[in-house]
Amino acid sequence: MKLLFFIFLCLPFHVVTAQEKIDTVYLSRQGLVVSHLDSAYLVRKITKPAYGKTLYIEDHYRANAKMARKIEMEEVFLTYSFDRAFGQLNNVPDFNYHSVKLNYQADTAGATQVENGNGYLVETLNYLGEDFTEEGQYVGGRKSGVWKGKNALGTKFFEEVYHHGVLKRGFATFKGATTKYTTLFTAPDYKYTNNHIAQLYLEDIGFYKKYVPHYRKRDRGDYWILATLVVNENGYVAEVDFDKPIANQKVAEDIRTTLLNMPKWKPARLRGINTKAKYACAIPFFKTME
Repeated sequence: MKLLFFIFLCLPFHVVTAQEKIDTVYLSRQGLVVSHLDSAYLVRKITKPAYGKTLYIEDHYRANAKMARKIEMEEVFLTYSFDRAFGQLNNVPDFNYHSVKLNYQADTAGATQVENGNGYLVETLNYLGEDFTEEGQYVGGRKSGVWKGKNALGTKFFEEVYHHGVLKRGFATFKGATTKYTTLFTAPDYKYTNNHIAQLYLEDIGFYKKYVPHYRKRDRGDYWILATLVVNENGYVAEVDFDKPIANQKVAEDIRTTLLNMPKWKPARLRGINTKAKYACAIPFFKTME
């Protein structure tokens, strides 16, 4: 089962008392947040005491109300290996294991896998749209020792060593080659270093001058649209989607085609292997483009 650690993004219901705050979140089987109880696979209760930085999390199966897992987690805003606007939309897997303490986990039948922070766990997770199975030991609520895993297709295999939940080293095998790594995930990257890669690229090639009279670099536009780029394992933009419809289809296709033809990025890497990943970024939009 997927451990969903993006707690701070999904707290739609809460009760506040003088001593603690309790939030309830509904999760699908895949670990995604859903809006209604009827659609939930798990019901998650998050308790934030009045003092301290630890969140106490309990998951129950909606179908039978049995306990699925108990987690303690430091209340931190998760960071990744990149600093980009709207990074939380990129579906980046969180590997911040050292901030999470798994105290208890059981399957749907109630069979205990981890108790009092100790046990052997087999997990099925989805990273960037690809299913993986991984297994290993929990000691004191943290990943410990050797963990082994593979993707659902049986084409990627990995072995990792953890100490108190922190990855020390890993080895991945894919297409007959073995790669060493100490970082589980790095995001796709381009030559610019600030938060608006697509905007800066469009500015550099003079894109806006076709539509905006007297355009100057860093003009903020009349509003912003969110463009989500899928950068494939070879480092090229393979898909471009917008968060809202663009009425002028000619402009929409011009932006999409231009971004699809961006020069090569540095692709994302998952366990030392190039992988496709999403990259969400804001770009300015002008009324003269409507």
